[in-house]
Amino acid sequence: MELGQYQRRAQGTDRVPLTGDEARDREARLVPLLGLAGEVGTLLAGYKKFLRDGEAYELFTDNVGEEVGDLLWYLANVADKWGLSLDELAAANLTKTTDRWPE
Repeated sequence: MELGQYQRRAQGTDRVPLTGDEARDREARLVPLLGLAGEVGTLLAGYKKFLRDGEAYELFTDNVGEEVGDLLWYLANVADKWGLSLDELAAANLTKTTDRWPE
């Protein structure tokens, strides 16, 4: 699946869409930003458990995949609410990073 396709399909599950009302839209934009922070926090907490418990914390690899998927949803939602394209953002970011660190 391509990022743009994912971004469009993910918006079908947005529970707090933009409405055109300025106050409501500020909240609608804040929700995915808070979601990003929460998912990163969950990912970090899982890694802390992995560092502490080592292989006894068997679920860490599965949890990483789930949390990264959730982060992708929130990133798609943030991009959409600011009128940005994940395809274009990804391409621009690769250009920037390969300019800085050529292969």
